[in-house]
This record gives sequence, structure tokens and C-alpha cells, in this order.
Amino acid sequence: MHSLNKKYFIEKESKIILDTYICELYIPESYFESKLVSQDGILYELFFIVKYRLIHSEMDDISKLPYYEFLLPTFIITKPDEVERVKMDLYGIKETFTIFRYFKGGELISNCEIIKSAKVVERYETLLNDGKINAPYIKMNDITNDIQQIHNIKLNVPQYIQQTKISEIYRDIKDYSKPARLVMTVKDSDNSKIRSLNMRENAAFTSTLAGVGFEDIKSMLVVADNRDDRSSKSIGKIEKAIKGMR
Repeated sequence: MHSLNKKYFIEKESKIILDTYICELYIPESYFESKLVSQDGILYELFFIVKYRLIHSEMDDISKLPYYEFLLPTFIITKPDEVERVKMDLYGIKETFTIFRYFKGGELISNCEIIKSAKVVERYETLLNDGKINAPYIKMNDITNDIQQIHNIKLNVPQYIQQTKISEIYRDIKDYSKPARLVMTVKDSDNSKIRSLNMRENAAFTSTLAGVGFEDIKSMLVVADNRDDRSSKSIGKIEKAIKGMR
């Protein structure tokens, strides 16, 4: 949560209650497909890495209000007052989002007690490797550390290796051969310069040999053969054979 917004949320009887006019959470459709959100009656279990906006009065122009990020890497129980589906562009492409809307006094978090589980950490790592965690790149290493701390699980991965892995998942939006560490600077607060790739895409765009090892070999061969690295001296003999190079 943005530090300036803490005053708009109050803790009451193990719940987090909204203390301003309206709060809206924006849940991407992929969260439903990946089971990062599920419904049980009027309650939802939500993986709490989401964008949100605060509306402080009915006179506010919502289109001019900033987006913030909840970056709590675990599942919480929430009770929205209204649910609405809309098309929006929050991550570089227009897609369907579900809006969870809360009015003043609404239960943003219905139970502050977190059930600790190694399975949540395992699931997070799988989704991270598949490029499905929608969070700022500059925060990803901290988030990966936070989820281990929350669930009392240590992966015992050195920080430099963890950071390198994250950098390999996020890549230059204009040239997928470049990892994020070669593109992003400390001044970049959003992901506009990069996009996340899943393991299959990463293999296809960064290694010809790895690319043809996935199940859809025809499409992978086409993508791998069109990689713009014909002048690279690092291509091995097998990759050259795949590309028809000498």
C-alpha cells in the first residue's frame, strides 16, 4: 500500500475497513483463469497484488485519479459491495477487468489472519516463471522475499540469482533478446519498457535450441528461425543447423 493512503484504511476486529468514499480494485481476467481469485457467495479469495484507486468524493473525476498498487503476495478474503466487468488498458493492452468496488465502511479485508502455506509460495513461483504476476519490475525481488517471509518458507536462493531470474522473465518490449536488467533503471517506476514472458515464449525468443524443445515444434521453429541474431558468434552448431547457417 502507498504510505500516503494508510489513513484511508482502518483495522477493526481483525478486518480492514475503508474510511473514505470509494475504493476500486482492478482484477485482470487472467486472475480468474489462474485461480488467483475465487468466489464463495458474497466473499472472494484474492491474491492481493492488484491495482486500485481511491475516490474521496462524488465530485472527483475518476479518469484523472492515480492508480496505486496493493503488493501483498498472499491470498486474502475480501467482500466487495459491488462487482462490475469492464474493458480497460492498465498493462499496455486493452483487456477485461473485474472491478471490486467498496463504499465507506466496506470490508476490504474480511479477515487479517493469513493461513501460512508452502503451496502458496510454490504457486507464486510457478506464476512468476510463467510471467503472470502483474507487479512493477522494480518491486518483484522484494515481493518474492515478502512471500517467503509471510509464509515462513525459505527457498535459500541467493539474492543475485533470484534477481537474475526475474530479469530474465521480464524483457525489453521492443527486443525480447534483452533482459530487463539491460533496459530498466532505478528511475523507471512502471513496466512500460518491458513485458513478462512465460517459459515457452522465453525459450522461443532467446534460444533457438531451447525454443524447439517445447510441444508446438512447428510454431517454435518459425519463431526461432526468425530471431534476429544471424551475426551472433555465440550460436552453437546445432542452432546453426536449425537456421540453415554455415
